Amino acid sequence: MWQVKKQERAVSLLQRSLKDKTLSHAYIFVGPEGVGKMMLAKSLTQALFCKEENSPCVECACCKRINELKHPDFQVIELETPIEEKGKQKKEISIEQIRRLKHGVSLPPYEGDYKIFVIDGAESMSISAANCLLKTLEEPSPKTIIILLAQEESKISPTVLSRCQKIELKPMALYELAEVLRKEYKLEEDKAVLLARLGHGRLGKAIEMARNDKVLEQRNSYLEASISLLSSDYNSRFEYPTKLAADISKRREVTAEIVAIWLDCWRDLLLVKIGLNGEITNIDKKQELEYISEGLSIEEIESTIKIIMEAEKNIASNVNPRLVLEVLMLEMPLGKEVIK
Repeated sequence: MWQVKKQERAVSLLQRSLKDKTLSHAYIFVGPEGVGKMMLAKSLTQALFCKEENSPCVECACCKRINELKHPDFQVIELETPIEEKGKQKKEISIEQIRRLKHGVSLPPYEGDYKIFVIDGAESMSISAANCLLKTLEEPSPKTIIILLAQEESKISPTVLSRCQKIELKPMALYELAEVLRKEYKLEEDKAVLLARLGHGRLGKAIEMARNDKVLEQRNSYLEASISLLSSDYNSRFEYPTKLAADISKRREVTAEIVAIWLDCWRDLLLVKIGLNGEITNIDKKQELEYISEGLSIEEIESTIKIIMEAEKNIASNVNPRLVLEVLMLEMPLGKEVIK
């Protein structure tokens, strides 16, 4: 049983390759965070290694070890601890990591017929790491499969991409995700619908929020800040990045998360403004959004959306996180006082 939900095309392609024994030596699974790329890599490995009749069974010791990342023939290469580059924090897949992968490729499998290497966050490979990987891809081992996981294939070297078979994973339809959350994760209707929208059709993101109350609590905190800051003066606004200074200096992802939540908020304001209230993401904040939108023009909302999208680009380009938030505080329009 393949554990990936609503990715029939990707699963069917891999199942057919397994049946015909035409698996590629290298794949790239492309899709947004939380869409199921890692789960697909695990399911493919389970299907290869599982000895049960209905492979993958998910329940045998082999399948469980793969799922827990404890199988010796299934290795995941992840982003390393942030490094400093010209005063900016940057995570990457380093050449040292790829060299270790290359050494692993040279060794025979410990238990099965294959060794599977997964590079999670492949778009963050350094140039030297990508060049080192290219040499491995050009001389594939019959006992090895390399799987790259990426959100943005455009950031990966074209020469690396040309040697991988691409499989694209797309977010689920919101009603499909809500149904999965209700039936398989036993969530109540309202929460299933909310998490489906907040996850933008990404099962992994929705499950993370369902299983960890702190994730949803943090989202509520960032969203409420976005709404309250709209009616705050500039002195109050500038206090916000200062309060977050410790967190955003340690983890760039915090700023990226804040900016993404704010973008959802302003997109919702635009939808409400043009009468598409039923399409908003933050359905639990509908009343506040309807009220706030009355004090903003469509032009102001559209302008702010562009500003926030520019902030997203700056975060991806390793601009100082605190600076990104301070610029947002300056350029965000002043709106109506929030409902208490």
